Amino acid sequence: MAPALREAHEEIGLTESFIEFAGYLPDHWVGTGFRITPVVAFVNPRYELRIATAEVHDVFEVPLAFILDEANHKVRRRELAGQSLDVYDIPMGTASSGVRRPACC
Repeated sequence: MAPALREAHEEIGLTESFIEFAGYLPDHWVGTGFRITPVVAFVNPRYELRIATAEVHDVFEVPLAFILDEANHKVRRRELAGQSLDVYDIPMGTASSGVRRPACC
């Protein structure tokens, strides 16, 4: 959980004192070879968002039920370095910039 806490603190100012750890979702391997382990936690409503604008473009909440509902999971094909890969997204809504934002990918 330490890497998730570190990234959450660097990117949105979230500290461990504002979360209640709930568990992990299954690992995902990405095209670059990295393994991603999603961490699930409940965030205290008193937490005030502090966005690191150099690292974060957009912040939004996604209900856990939406992420866990397989009907919301989409697969698309991408080409990367001459290889064809399946990319898994959970698209949700549109950002203020007009770009469709993934809830998870």
